[in-house]
Amino acid sequence: MNRPGSATNSCAPQTTELARYRFGLHYSIGGDARYLAHHDELRMLIRAFVRAEWPLAYSQGYNPLPRVRLLLPRNVGIASNAQLAVIDLSEPREPSELLTSVAHALPQECSAQCVTPLDRKCLPQAQVAEYEVILDGSASDDLRQRVDGCLASETLLVSRDFGPGKPRKTIDIRPYIELIELQPTLLRLRLRIDNQQTGRPAELLTELGLDPQVMLPCTRRVAVQWNHMPAAENHATANERN
Repeated sequence: MNRPGSATNSCAPQTTELARYRFGLHYSIGGDARYLAHHDELRMLIRAFVRAEWPLAYSQGYNPLPRVRLLLPRNVGIASNAQLAVIDLSEPREPSELLTSVAHALPQECSAQCVTPLDRKCLPQAQVAEYEVILDGSASDDLRQRVDGCLASETLLVSRDFGPGKPRKTIDIRPYIELIELQPTLLRLRLRIDNQQTGRPAELLTELGLDPQVMLPCTRRVAVQWNHMPAAENHATANERN
């Protein structure tokens, strides 16, 4: 059973009777809010939904929790133009109504972009994520050589930490790299996501000889490609609200 708020991308049917109306909130996050951890960002969103008077559906049991999930969580420090929260409601609502109410309830550093009705039986799955890293000054020849070397490599082995109490594992991130593009003051990355597995921006920055602690705050997720996403005409967008 999945924890509420977990980054599950399963298409397994939902069994609760309360989760009858499902919506996706697309939003951006930046400023100091980029340093929020996954669960802190989730709590921030839930407080906004409560202030906006969304009729949230809750899990069952002794400690009911709002049925809200963040798909494809960010690394702490990374800003994003492409966040997606999935929210189950107990009552029907119009996407435009939900967007208007939550737009005024979110903190300044978190901006609602659109609200989308979603299929209850299948959560969207991320397929590709794109990032931009602002460089401090012009790209060096050494960085250009490292970019070329990464793209020419058949494997890029990294040691990945899976959390407290779990052993580190060696992962080949090369199959997930679709693009590394170096511009004069910008580094563009495009990472494929396969069955919830992908390369992490921090890992790729390390392979390029860049310090993730310095560069992650200069990194922004600019786009995510999702499957199971309704057509654009079913979205309520911020442009419509304005």
